[in-house]
Amino acid sequence: MELTPIGKEKLEIMLTRKDMERFRLTAERLDYKNTETRRAVWTILDTAKRQTGFDAAKGQIRIDALPGKGGGCVIFITKTENGGTENTMNGTKEKSFKSLYAFGSLQDMLSACRFLRERSYRGESAAFAETAKNCPNKYYLSLSEHEKNPHAVFEAMFIAEFGKKLACEHALAYIKEHSICICEKNAVKTLAKMA
Repeated sequence: MELTPIGKEKLEIMLTRKDMERFRLTAERLDYKNTETRRAVWTILDTAKRQTGFDAAKGQIRIDALPGKGGGCVIFITKTENGGTENTMNGTKEKSFKSLYAFGSLQDMLSACRFLRERSYRGESAAFAETAKNCPNKYYLSLSEHEKNPHAVFEAMFIAEFGKKLACEHALAYIKEHSICICEKNAVKTLAKMA
């Protein structure tokens, strides 16, 4: 089991197949409503508090979980200000926001689009190209993401294999102003065909 704090508000938990067996968990049946799952999560969080200082007992948390490599699992615990513990091991929330990814090549962006299309991505998407003299071209993909999409973390990790998620909330406005729009709507569906 690997515990990695991400700032003060988030904890990444990587469980191996042996960890899953020890806690009697399976990635397909992870459900926070299940007593065994809840017990396992709180046992892991007790360990995390001792080892990393991450205290999930103070306030509310959100739990995002997805299957990992080799039969393991990746769980993200995020402290929230909402009432109650939220479970995103199953289900989604409708609230969405824009994310922006940068790519060093057109092929990398096309590969990310193909991956998202194969995962039935249906959100809004747009693509941009920035060309400057004496600088390598850069490509950008704007995505509408759902806050509680149980696959969002996995999708973001996969996209990060090809590009980089831009953190600045004003980046999209800058890109729209200083780049060429390649595909204004349905970029994922349109560009995936070219990959």
